[in-house]
Amino acid sequence: MSFVFPSFVLAGPVGYPFDGSLREGVSFQKYSHKTRNLFDYVSPPSFQYGSLELCKLLTDGAQFVKSNWKERLRVGDLSSEFGGPLAEHVNHQNGLEADVGLFAEKKKPPGHRAKKYNNRFPELFVDQKWTVSDNLDLQKTFELMEYFIEHATVEVILISMDITRQFMIRDLPGWNWERKLKVLPYLVHRRGHTDHFHLMLKCPPSSAECQVRPNFWKNFPGTGLKELCPAQKRECIREMTDIESQQWMRSIETIISKNKSKASRKVELPEMSRH
Repeated sequence: MSFVFPSFVLAGPVGYPFDGSLREGVSFQKYSHKTRNLFDYVSPPSFQYGSLELCKLLTDGAQFVKSNWKERLRVGDLSSEFGGPLAEHVNHQNGLEADVGLFAEKKKPPGHRAKKYNNRFPELFVDQKWTVSDNLDLQKTFELMEYFIEHATVEVILISMDITRQFMIRDLPGWNWERKLKVLPYLVHRRGHTDHFHLMLKCPPSSAECQVRPNFWKNFPGTGLKELCPAQKRECIREMTDIESQQWMRSIETIISKNKSKASRKVELPEMSRH
């Protein structure tokens, strides 16, 4: 007698962040229903599906925010229920990414549009002259990123380099170069990330069909800072060919190497040229 064994399909991320799908995605709003008082959802439920690992990390992060600052964590787009293309995003396709709101000194309410439209973060923290607003709470934003990096296998965090620059030149309580160097290599410049940062996790060991191509990250020459550049996505390649951005990021590497052992030294970064 012969036996036919059933084939089991594992739930979770499939494929690449920019060309993938999500199998048996977890509804984040249902997952976090019992702790919904920890969150401001700024995207509709259909934009907030993710892997179990991502949903758990966001919930743990919200607990961290609540216990330390008595605030809610603002969460925007994750993925759609079955993954694949989502709104205008290049990525967000396999349930391992989330848009997380930056912290404001004076917070605005999300508003009713968040129930219908996606990523309705109410504050912008970088103006048209690339000036970072004093309303941005750098301390809380940095410490939340630090929490995610320490408690998960983070692949990268996308954010405006104007904000990254503030992390580098500002001396806030408890900040030193040893601490900054645990976070800064994960930060990658991406236009449009001036009201939130984009958190991307590595593939979970249990997700055999989840993939990150070996050359998925392409380093700027001479730096340890990474830039997202899928070969077939011209939108990303345009950012890689931005001369001003490359020159500025090279200068970061030089400054980091000079300040690794100088925790209290103030740092002056070169001005960025913009068109």
